[in-house]
Amino acid sequence: MWLGEYLKEHIVRPEEDLDPLLNTVLVFSRARTSALQNLSSWNQVSKLAKRLNAAADAIGHPHHRLELVRRGPKTYFITCTNSPRFNWNVFLSHRDVGLNLDYFAPGHMAGTTTSKKSSVHLAEKGSFEGLTGEWVFLEYLNDESTREWKIFNETREKLCNAALQKFGLEYRIKSLLVEPGMVASVRHTMAQSSPPSLQWWEDYCFFVNGFLFPEIPQHAKFAFCGFDTKYDRYWALLRSTFVFTMKYCTNDMNIGTQAPRSVRNSGTRWNNYSRAL
Repeated sequence: MWLGEYLKEHIVRPEEDLDPLLNTVLVFSRARTSALQNLSSWNQVSKLAKRLNAAADAIGHPHHRLELVRRGPKTYFITCTNSPRFNWNVFLSHRDVGLNLDYFAPGHMAGTTTSKKSSVHLAEKGSFEGLTGEWVFLEYLNDESTREWKIFNETREKLCNAALQKFGLEYRIKSLLVEPGMVASVRHTMAQSSPPSLQWWEDYCFFVNGFLFPEIPQHAKFAFCGFDTKYDRYWALLRSTFVFTMKYCTNDMNIGTQAPRSVRNSGTRWNNYSRAL
């Protein structure tokens, strides 16, 4: 299929290109209701949308046709023209936007509140680039709704990956839960002489790179491990690298980078999340 080659050709800089293009595919597949993007990606998304729309028309499935919807001076939604879930109103509340983005708690905003909160993010496993993310205030969750939130996140991850697999694409999505004690938990585990369980590594290896740690540069080029790392074999080396990262790879060292556009503009905002932990 042409789509895999198209994405390889056009995702030249994952920190700039992956978020808008992969989200376009996920919306086209109906795995997402919509995606909110910065206007700077309009041209590249428009080109992909035209090709996908032509493909949908060719096989008689026009209900998958994509549409780009301007909202605000610098942002736009990618959605399906006939989406029954998308809110087409011009003036949207924060909750309306959250519903359009398939948030579990669409009315929750980080702001300056001191209430305990968690966040959840969808990230591409190979590049660590974020696709979307949201805050959830823990005071509004009970045991039942917490279980529902977990199931919701797991289902969303499976839905996105199933869609990408059906398109024959190599990209895979991971749902990352950031709880208030995440930083301390990762530090504690990385201080142990024995490696953690495979499930722990799957859930936390993203953060071992320092992502969402305060004062650590939020950029994939500083990642030293990933989901496929043989962590149990190289645990001692990973621990040493983690210690080095915590001590020397900080914003104070003037490394001269910034979070990728996909993070700054599409809702995940790693830097903002890290400061709020």
